[in-house]
Amino acid sequence: MVMIDSDYYHKVLNLKRVIELISDNTFSDDKYFVEFIMNLGVQRFFSDVFGNIEDGEVLEKTITQMFLEKPEFVANFIFNKIEEGKEIDEENKIKLKERWSYIR
Repeated sequence: MVMIDSDYYHKVLNLKRVIELISDNTFSDDKYFVEFIMNLGVQRFFSDVFGNIEDGEVLEKTITQMFLEKPEFVANFIFNKIEEGKEIDEENKIKLKERWSYIR
């Protein structure tokens, strides 16, 4: 279970009607909406990390699906490869840090 700051939770919930309008979808429970937002975050993460690689879109979608099936394995694999410096260079690390700088 994830604990979310109540102010941040309410900010996220304010997006619910916007997402429902755009997607022509209705979330039966706030829990499903928050899961949807978290899933967008996971997708964005993989897009940020793998989007600049040749054929990055296919790789991003594959890794995202793998993560949904085996999250611990995929997260550990990515962490280890980044730490080894084999899959992401210093320039891309700087770009990701800048892109994610708004996150507290």
